[in-house]
Amino acid sequence: MSCPECPHCRALGRTEHGLSVRGNLLITPTRRVPLPRRYAKFIRSLVDAYPRSVSQSDLIYAVWVESGDEEPRDPQNSLHAIAARTRAVLRIDGVTLHSQRGCGYRLVMIANLAVQREADGFNGRVKKA
Repeated sequence: MSCPECPHCRALGRTEHGLSVRGNLLITPTRRVPLPRRYAKFIRSLVDAYPRSVSQSDLIYAVWVESGDEEPRDPQNSLHAIAARTRAVLRIDGVTLHSQRGCGYRLVMIANLAVQREADGFNGRVKKA
C-alpha cells in the first residue's frame, strides 16, 4: 500500500486507492475504464485531492470552465448526475464517493468507510434508549 502524501507516490500517480486518470482513461488496480471527458475530469480532481474533499465549485470549474465548455443551466444537478454515474464505476474497485452535504465530494475506500462507521458506533443496528 502506498501513502497518498509521499511525493514519490504522488509523482508516479500512485495512491492508497490505486486510481489514476490518464486522459480519459481511468486506471485501477484491476482494469482500465474509458470515460467520457467530463467524468474523467471529475474523477481526476478527486484523485488529485485524495484524501481531502473537493468543493462543488472547484469540481464545476474543473469539469466545465477549465476545459472551455459552457456551464449547464444547473451545474450542481449536472455534477450530482456525474457523481451518481461514477459511483458505480468506482465501487467495483472498492472505492466510493462520499458527498459532503452541500459542500463537495471525496473518495473513500469502502473498507475505510466500514472501519470509520464501526469507530463511530454504527453497526447497522438501532440502539435502544
